[in-house]
Amino acid sequence: KRSEGRLSATDVDSTAELEAAAHEVRAMVESEAVPDEVAEQIRKSYLDLAADRDNPPVAVRSSATAEDTESASFAGMNETFLNVRGADEVVDAVRRCWSSLFGARTVFYRAKRGFGQADMDIAVVVQTQILSTRAGVMFTIDPSSGARDHLVIEGSLGLGESVVSGQVSPDRYIVQKETLGIIKREVRRKELVIEPLPDGGTRTRELSQDEAITPVLNDDEVPAIAQLGVRDDEPYGTA
Repeated sequence: KRSEGRLSATDVDSTAELEAAAHEVRAMVESEAVPDEVAEQIRKSYLDLAADRDNPPVAVRSSATAEDTESASFAGMNETFLNVRGADEVVDAVRRCWSSLFGARTVFYRAKRGFGQADMDIAVVVQTQILSTRAGVMFTIDPSSGARDHLVIEGSLGLGESVVSGQVSPDRYIVQKETLGIIKREVRRKELVIEPLPDGGTRTRELSQDEAITPVLNDDEVPAIAQLGVRDDEPYGTA
């Protein structure tokens, strides 16, 4: 209730006021302990996930109600924590995901879209993470042209966060579904890479001149990845 009142009285068009209010509310959320029964279940589930591995890396990801609707898209506004290792660290990352529901950008967007500041709930998903050296996204329909006989692969070096957050311009490959032939190849200059650290967490590193212009995928890898997209379309009758 305190959080809702503080944010509802905030002038979201005042950057300083918005940042101050959001910081205060986030600090309030993060100062509260995760309820014992929830923390216990998180730790148990993480240890079950770990099995015979020592502190395996996981991604702790936020997913809020109304994240993607006809009139609003909150995707990417709430926080994600990558390469989280250790049960206590996972519990802490979940709490920080909860607090990100009150980040300044999210509060501003809710206000402008007519959502009440207390009208949205948040879930947190914990997923086993692959510590990739290359990552990206694939669209089984060309999102630019709408062509259903094409698919598009976008990728960059390191973890996929650099692509989905828009921090780099990823390499782009357009593939003909039926033949798996490469229709168009765009190798772009990639300025940075997000890499996992050995003990958890990530670092952002500037790429060298050569790394920045090195293609993410070669001509054998592109059709191999495209084949996975075609295969995933088949159960839905859209391949």
